[in-house]
This record gives sequence, C-alpha cells and structure tokens, in this order.
Amino acid sequence: MHGKKSFLALSTAFAALFVGCEWTGTSESDSWSSAYDAMNFSGTYRAVTTATQIGSETEEEITDTSFASVSGEKGGTFSAGAKVLSGSTGFSNVVPGSFQASSSGGYVWNDNGEGKLIFTDPNSGASGGDDTAEFVNVKNETVGTVSSKNQKFALTGNTITPGSVKVQAGSYVLSDDGATNLTMDNGSNSASGKVDYSAGTITLTFSGAFPSGTAVNVSYQWEKRKDQSTQSEDLSGSGTILYSSGAWSLQIKPAMTSSQSITISYSYYLENSKKTSTYTTITSGNDVSALTVSQNGQNLTITLNNGIVMTGKFTNVQQTGKVNQDTNAGYNTYNAQFQVQTPDSKMVGSLNYDLSNGYRMMNGTWTWGKNSYDVQAVGPAWLNSADASTLSPGVLTK
Repeated sequence: MHGKKSFLALSTAFAALFVGCEWTGTSESDSWSSAYDAMNFSGTYRAVTTATQIGSETEEEITDTSFASVSGEKGGTFSAGAKVLSGSTGFSNVVPGSFQASSSGGYVWNDNGEGKLIFTDPNSGASGGDDTAEFVNVKNETVGTVSSKNQKFALTGNTITPGSVKVQAGSYVLSDDGATNLTMDNGSNSASGKVDYSAGTITLTFSGAFPSGTAVNVSYQWEKRKDQSTQSEDLSGSGTILYSSGAWSLQIKPAMTSSQSITISYSYYLENSKKTSTYTTITSGNDVSALTVSQNGQNLTITLNNGIVMTGKFTNVQQTGKVNQDTNAGYNTYNAQFQVQTPDSKMVGSLNYDLSNGYRMMNGTWTWGKNSYDVQAVGPAWLNSADASTLSPGVLTK
C-alpha cells in the first residue's frame, strides 16, 4: 500500500484567543508545568468519517532490489507450557521468503514467501515402522538455572542414551555413568545427580554451597521412538510474518515442554527500496476503528485496536482562552502537539481539549511501514453526548 489514506473528514471551528501559557519539550529531562495538570486526554477515541476507502486495489511497478541480511537476532523465549510466541524483526520491509525462526531445541519455522511460516522438527526422524528410533548425535541446551540444593530439570529430548549425559553448572561438571547416576568429573562429592532416561529429566543435588542463579547446560544423545499404532498427537506448528512491519508469530501444538530461546534470521529491503514485482494490495479487512490514549504528565501511550502500542510524549502544549459566542464568556482549551512511536510505526499530531464540555479530538498522521494515514478521532465526552449521533463511525484501513 502506498500513498496516504484518509479515514475521517470532520470540520470543527474554533475561535481561539491565546491567553495562557505554553510548554515546549526539548529533552528527556524537561519538567512538566503544573498548569497542565487539568489537561487529561486519557480515554478511548473513535474514528469518524464521511468517506471510507474499503476494498480498493492499487498496483505499482517497483524495481529497486537493494537489501541487507540479519542472522542470529534474538527473538525472545518460547516459555514452557506456551503454544504461541510473537515478536518483531529489528528492521521492517522484510524480503518475502527470507524469514526463519529457530528454537534452541531444534524446531524451525521457515517463511514460504507468502507470509506463512512452515514448521519442521529436525529431531523427529522418520517413522517407517511400528517402532522406529532416530539417534541425535549430540544435543546441547540450557535447561534452566540453579535455585536450590536439590532440583529437577527437564530436557527437550526423551529416551536418553545411557552414558551420554554431561552437565555443567558453572564450575560444577558432572557425567552420566550409564546407570542413571551423575557424578563429579573431578571426583569431589560436593554435587551428584540422577538421570531418568525414559522421561528425559535430570536431578542435581549439591551437598554444600550451591551456585544459585547459574545456568545449567546439558549435552546428551537421545533417541525418539514412535509407535505408530499408539501415537495420539504428533508435534505440529505454524506461524505468520507480516513483511511490511516485520511482526511475526509462532505457534506449536502441543505446548512447549521446556523453555526454548528463539533466534531469527531474515533479509530486509534498505530504506526507500522495495521488491521487484508488480503486485496488488487489497485494502479491506483488519481495520482500525478506535484507539486508546493513556497520559501520565507529558508522557503518552497510544494503543490501536489492532494491537499496535506506541509510546512518546507531548512536544508542545498551548493553553488558550476560547470565547463562547452566545455568552461572551471565556474558558480554557488545550492544544497539545505529540509524537509516539515504535521501531516501525509512528504517529504525530495534536490533541485538543475543550474544558467547557470535555470534548477531546485528535488530528494527526500515522506512518506504519511504507503506509501513511490521516488520523482524526473524537474522545470520551464527545462519544457520550448527543452530538455523537451526528458522527458516522469510520475506519483506518491497514
């Protein structure tokens, strides 16, 4: 999607007389004037419009193919018991087909070039017979941290090969004797342990002081046996990648049995560069029709109803007097300029607050990836008034 889309046309006339004060932010250490304590823009805002563009198509020929590649970027931790993990690439405008996510346990999600991630489990092996086994030469993983003198840890593999387990927790190094026992390599009796070969667990016991907070690293050999006649649920997974923003999501079923770190690799188009193709974009669905504003002093958070959360602050505030043309009475209004953003999304604009009736309005521009949108919305008091019936609900189309 290219160019600017408008999702609201709303005209409101303000006859304003500047009678108050002004605050302009220049750095993170700026103080906040108590004169603005009455200015509170927090609440839910609704988009309104007289012309919404839905379901239109745009085509563009683009030829610049410059891109860079990223490998080994941290993607967070897929926690034990979880089925979904989401994140975002460090750079937006991801090259289709280039994204890959890998877990420390060996699971892989590959981008199919159409925004879908295909799951593979390299540890699974073939299942050609009723009872098949595949040996994985050596598996290395971090299974947790030491928090007590006697502690059990789960490995991602099961049916462990006896005699293949080696454990390191800081200066403590233990080996499997092939008969379920873990013993210190240096002959000391300060630590020992047990291996449950079939369940895929180890237990560490420290007789004296223990290395609290130290990571436990385990290497071992294992075999995965699969009885096709009794197997009830195979491991499966899926995922999505949104190329424009770099937002990705990984799914696995059943849930992760132990926490696994995720690393990602991908290529991205350089600034002002786009992929070579002629493509069509449909601008329907996944519409943003509301947003939530949370204000704390000069700090601001704006959350769109599609889940994007942008943070920032006010850059300039004017407190003004406005004259009621019927009574000639004066009352205060606020006009606050702001900027909020994420690594790949930014919104700049102004918030207006009329203290006489509590009406709040937002005007601005939201940029997400290569897309830009006009933003206008009305806030809480307005939505609860009779005037709200004259406003048509609108949408901001991604």
